[in-house]
Amino acid sequence: MFKTIKTTLILVLLAAMALAWPRALERASPQSISSTSTSEQPPTLTTTTIKWETVPASSASAPAATNSVEPWCECGYTYCASVLMGMRKPWSREQLTDAYCETSNATCVDGVPETSIDMALYLCLCDDPEQSLGDTLHLLCGCETCLVVPPDFRGRCEVPCRSGKCT
Repeated sequence: MFKTIKTTLILVLLAAMALAWPRALERASPQSISSTSTSEQPPTLTTTTIKWETVPASSASAPAATNSVEPWCECGYTYCASVLMGMRKPWSREQLTDAYCETSNATCVDGVPETSIDMALYLCLCDDPEQSLGDTLHLLCGCETCLVVPPDFRGRCEVPCRSGKCT
C-alpha cells in the first residue's frame, strides 16, 4: 500500500514540476522584466548563435582529421601549450617551437623562442571558413602564466600581452 502511495506521490510531483518548469522560465525571461524608472532604456539583447557541426573523417575541409596520426586543433580556439601537448594526439615541443617562431613578429633567435613555449598561448587557424578542424597554430602571446579555466577551458594569459610579450 505504501509503495503505491509513494509511486503515486512521485508521479504527481514529477507532473507538477513539468508543468511549472515552462512558467518558471517565462518568469525569468528578459522580456518579462520591466524597469520601474521611465528614464532608463531597457538593455539591448544580443543573440549569438554558435554552429556546432561534426566533420566526417573523410572531409576535405579537415586536413588534420581526427583519425590522422598528426595533431589537430579546433579552428578559432585558443590553446595553452600544456593543453596542446596533453591532447590524445599531442603536439610536440618542436611543432610548438616552429609555430611560435613562424608567427610574424615573434621574437626567435636562431629558432629559439624569446619566452618559454610551455606558457605560450596559440590560436588554431584554418584556411576555409567552413572548416572546423585544423593543423596550423599561430602564437598569440608568450604568457607569464597561461591559464585553462572553466567554464570554457580555453587558453588565456593571466596577465595581458603587449606586442606578444607579457607586461
